[in-house]
Amino acid sequence: MLILGLIVLFFTFSLYAPCIVAVTNSSITVPVNDNVLELNYSSYTKRERRWIPTPAPIVQSLFSVQDNSPYLAHVIVGGQLLYLAVQTSSATTWVASSQFTCLDSDNYPLKKPECKLGNLFNPTISQTFSQTSQVSTQHYLDGQFVHGIFVQEQLAFGGLTMDSKILLAENGHWEGDGISSGVLGLALKDQLGQKGIFHQVHLKNPDIQLAMVSLALYRFSPEVQPLGGEAGVLGIGGIPPDISTDDYWDTTPILDPLPGHAPRVRVKGFALRRLGQTHSVTGFRNRDAIMEIDYTSSKILLPADIVYSFSRLFEPAAQFDERKKVYFVKCSADAPSLGIRFSHYLYYVSGEDLLSPAPEYKKKEDEEKMCVLQVQPASGDTLVLGIPWLRSVVIAFDYSNTVLIRSKNGALRVAGRVETI
Repeated sequence: MLILGLIVLFFTFSLYAPCIVAVTNSSITVPVNDNVLELNYSSYTKRERRWIPTPAPIVQSLFSVQDNSPYLAHVIVGGQLLYLAVQTSSATTWVASSQFTCLDSDNYPLKKPECKLGNLFNPTISQTFSQTSQVSTQHYLDGQFVHGIFVQEQLAFGGLTMDSKILLAENGHWEGDGISSGVLGLALKDQLGQKGIFHQVHLKNPDIQLAMVSLALYRFSPEVQPLGGEAGVLGIGGIPPDISTDDYWDTTPILDPLPGHAPRVRVKGFALRRLGQTHSVTGFRNRDAIMEIDYTSSKILLPADIVYSFSRLFEPAAQFDERKKVYFVKCSADAPSLGIRFSHYLYYVSGEDLLSPAPEYKKKEDEEKMCVLQVQPASGDTLVLGIPWLRSVVIAFDYSNTVLIRSKNGALRVAGRVETI
């Protein structure tokens, strides 16, 4: 019995051994006390919860104009190469017509450049264009909208070509990035039941066995010119094969969708840990919260009391701007760790993604550079896991019938990222 007890004790401590991981494609290693994964003995021994991912048969590179901006995909629409912003909160794919009219928020016409759209789609030169009689307006939570008519058109991306039903936007209020020409909607279906291109991809391509969309985002590099290199990768039907993970996948049900919102899941708690400490701040470890998984958001938005506690763990402590309602701190400050707990594991945000330069808070020329926290208090009830956290993990929206946790909305799968040397 003594020998058996020592074996169990050794095995348990070995599971808690820290690991060194990397979170981007730039070979940047996360410090030991900022590790992506924190194991739980009981979850490790329940083998039925472990999941072996399938390599995605369709892989699409993603691009970004600048740091914390929407992620774009090359899509050939009716023979015309366009950049479309990727969204998992909507099933509607739309492209702006060459006759697009730019509007303000009150529907008054503006000059076309005001909408900052990229190349516009010209249906008159397409060989595969077919118009329908169905008109529609796509609304977004921030007040933007586009109005147009649904058409049948050929799309090609990730090595796949198919005929799809998309919205040809004729007018709208849009605040673009100067590059993208519309949106590639990758939700399974919209709130009203409108099925998107992902549904068509899954049904019509025999190579896709799983109804799954996966994402891995890279850290933006200022040395790379806009659109000069990959900012992430999208996988359909599995996990991008060239992205390494720690193989510890957590699974949690996707909750009932809200119109216009990103997919929502329930997290089980938060871990806040000062640099150099091994124990988390008490009070938040077992605190449930519903959060949106939104890679169009440049921030992580949490309850105000959690963010306040987190801000006090910086050395020196972060300050709060009452006017802008944001926390800021010296860029050289010792940053604490923030982990998000799902069903079984904790996934930490890389320290490199916790701060963003904010020269407006630098009062004198000789003062140290100032930064704003990428973790900020939510202004309402919507809590968000945005780009700063997503860069440390690989996520998959699993809509297949093989999801172990039964949910009519599918499940979110998460794993920590690991550097390939």
